[in-house]
Amino acid sequence: MLDELAKEGATDYVAMALIFSDSTRHFIAFATDKEDGFRDDELAFLESLLPQLCLRIEVEHTRQLADQVVQVYLGSYAAPRVIGGEVRRIRGESIDAIILAVDMRGFTHLTDALDPDAIVATLSVYYDAVSGPVIEAGGDVVKMILAVIQPFRLSRVTHALEEIPGFPGMTVTDARGFGREKSMREEGAPHRVIEDFVEYISKIRIEIVARDEMVETIASTIAREARTGNKGDGKVFVWSVESAMRIQTGQTGEDAV
Repeated sequence: MLDELAKEGATDYVAMALIFSDSTRHFIAFATDKEDGFRDDELAFLESLLPQLCLRIEVEHTRQLADQVVQVYLGSYAAPRVIGGEVRRIRGESIDAIILAVDMRGFTHLTDALDPDAIVATLSVYYDAVSGPVIEAGGDVVKMILAVIQPFRLSRVTHALEEIPGFPGMTVTDARGFGREKSMREEGAPHRVIEDFVEYISKIRIEIVARDEMVETIASTIAREARTGNKGDGKVFVWSVESAMRIQTGQTGEDAV
């Protein structure tokens, strides 16, 4: 990221901690292209803004989390109505609905037995069989691609994705955890405990919402560019997105991707 900022003319970069009300630590970053970088008084001013920024960002974060949770349990149709106060206790409405529940049996075993490209191809065939009737009936189908990769492969993956025509963009966050590679420190345990501290392995989480026809290309590109051949390279997951809206224009469905 710093290399990319430097290429765009940035001369100074600072990251400051935001402590939410639940004591979780987050960060906000600022960059400048001024020749001498940030002055001390400018840094002090930015720091003075942190309490207000923290409150505003936490409110938005909580709202987005609530939206996501409600949509998971109530669906894209009912969720905004519940949050908007349209649906309350002792009030109901009858609607016509079709519920389709599908699952790929043995998927966990497939991830252990097949290489990433083969897994993505298998998922694509399976999803086409399931989503085909929805598309034929005029429904909108978009997918969420979630990838967990090694931090030092992010730049390589990003540059490759940017070369894909029509690439919709992505969200990148730091993540920690462990998989079958377990801990870098202790081969026989899933993590290492030092007093009250649990050490997990640092990863990068990439989230992309894309049109159905782009998914296989995007997922294969991530798998190819993130692969080192060593344990801990990461994984790529693909699943359906119930709804999407572009905030600027209000477009929904595939038009919002």
